[in-house]
Amino acid sequence: MAEFPLGPKEGTRVFDDFHSNASVATGLVGNLDWEITAVGGGASTLSYLASPNGILKMTTDGTTGHGSALHLMADKVVLAPGDGTIIRTRVRLGTQIANNLFRIGIHDSVTTTEPTKGVWIDCAAGVLSFDVAGSGGDASVNVGGVTTLTSGTTMVVDTWHDIELRLSGRNVYGGPANVRCFVDDEYAGEIKTSLLKSVDTMEFKILHWDTGNVAQVLDIDYYEVYLPRNP
Repeated sequence: MAEFPLGPKEGTRVFDDFHSNASVATGLVGNLDWEITAVGGGASTLSYLASPNGILKMTTDGTTGHGSALHLMADKVVLAPGDGTIIRTRVRLGTQIANNLFRIGIHDSVTTTEPTKGVWIDCAAGVLSFDVAGSGGDASVNVGGVTTLTSGTTMVVDTWHDIELRLSGRNVYGGPANVRCFVDDEYAGEIKTSLLKSVDTMEFKILHWDTGNVAQVLDIDYYEVYLPRNP
C-alpha cells in the first residue's frame, strides 16, 4: 500500500494507534483525544487491549441502535482535488458478524443516519461497501473479489482486515473525482463519479453500533488519514 510522506511540508497526517491515555472515563480517547458521542441514546463501553501496537475495543450495550461515535473538529475538514488523499484503518469484528455495523472515514454524521458529506467505509453485518457523498450527489460501491473475505464481500469474525481508500482526480465541483478501495492489500472496487464539492465540510470519524439487541464488539488497531498539502 502507499506510504505517507513523513514531514508536514508535504501534507497532514492524522493517526491514532490507541497507545495513549490510561482511561477513557474522561470522555476522551486515544492519542488524538477523540470526542465520544453516544449513538441512539446508549454509549458503548470503550477499553484498551494489551498489544504491542495498541488496540481500542468498542462494545455496545446490547440495545438495537446504540453505540458510539468518535470524532474530531466538527466541520473543519474539506477535501482538495488531485491524488494523494488516503484513508485507512485496521479493524476486527469480535464475537459475531450479524448485527455488527460500523462507518469509518471522514464524514458529517454522529448518528446511524447515513452521512450527506464525506468519504467512508461501511460495514453492515460484515458486508463491506464504500461511499462518497457531497452536496453534488452520492455514490456507493459494494466491495467485491477480495480473497480474504467470505464470498469476496464479507469480513471474517475475529479476524483483522486492513481497509484503505485512495482518492484521486478532480470533479466538476473542485473535489476529488475517484475513490479506489483496497481490502487486505487487494483491489476491492472503485467509484469514478464522486460529486463531493471542495467546500463540503466533514470530520474524522469512527462510528460503531448494533442492530440486534446483542452486545457487539469492534476492535480498532489504527486509524490513519493523509491529506496532501495544497500548493
